Amino acid sequence: MHVEWPVGESVTIWKLHALHRTIGIHTGTIADGHALYENLDEIMCRTKLVVKTQADEVQKHYSPDEYGIHRAATLGDLRPDVKGFAVLAGFGVIEEDKPSSPAIAVAGSSKIASSLKP
Repeated sequence: MHVEWPVGESVTIWKLHALHRTIGIHTGTIADGHALYENLDEIMCRTKLVVKTQADEVQKHYSPDEYGIHRAATLGDLRPDVKGFAVLAGFGVIEEDKPSSPAIAVAGSSKIASSLKP
């Protein structure tokens, strides 16, 4: 299946780290990948999602060897909803697109587990 994402729409990108009990999340706006990449349909995965976001911050939390490269994408800015789910599930949240987000706040407690790698 090939999906074309609606350019200009808000999107929430997130990943669940079950072993660390954290959720990494960032939001952005869907960009026209065909306008940015000449051969977009011929590179990497079948369906691509190109997003305008705080890429410098997001890259600080990118660890393919530890967590892989795939994430969930949901149309709309669902940051508050995902953060609410994290609280209910007892997970911490890493807001990957926010500066100075190295510590992992453990939901439902006052502990900060700054020694865990996002």
